[in-house]
Amino acid sequence: MHNSLSTLQPLHRQLRDARRRAGLTQVALAAQAGCMQSAVSMMEGGRMAALSRSTLEKIAEILGVQLPAEHPAAPVAAATVPGAEKLCPSADCPSNLPYLVGDELFFLPRGTVGDGRHCPLCGEVLVVECGSCGSRILPFAACCGQCGGPLVAPPTQPVADLRAWVSERQQQAQLLASWTTASARSAP
Repeated sequence: MHNSLSTLQPLHRQLRDARRRAGLTQVALAAQAGCMQSAVSMMEGGRMAALSRSTLEKIAEILGVQLPAEHPAAPVAAATVPGAEKLCPSADCPSNLPYLVGDELFFLPRGTVGDGRHCPLCGEVLVVECGSCGSRILPFAACCGQCGGPLVAPPTQPVADLRAWVSERQQQAQLLASWTTASARSAP
């Protein structure tokens, strides 16, 4: 198994970089691992929950990447940890507010309430642990307090003008917040 200095990177980046070094497309890797290309794409974007532990192990073996023994295949689903801080890992979800630091995109996850397993806004599986290292999510954190990895994966579709996209998403968040506040006031 390949053991490089890149082990300080989050696991999804190690796997992505190993796939690229091997000259494999996501389609080819998915075919060898017995999963969908979209699952490989989501995993490489930081959404480790897109793959089962056994598929993740197959991919790691194909790419020559050693998985940490304690590394979960995916973040723990929120339904399994009652009362824990929960967040939606999707960049496309209105619960995650995008912002830029220089030219780097980050998200401020606003979390969600209730004991549900799925995000009430977009339907994504909620998580309570970092998808890269398995550490518990801290309230209102953009990055993992343990490994520094992003808690929300980057957008699934390429964004031509990142600044315009962030501005548009922030405006949508303001509208959603005002609608939510107005709805709460009008409720009996």
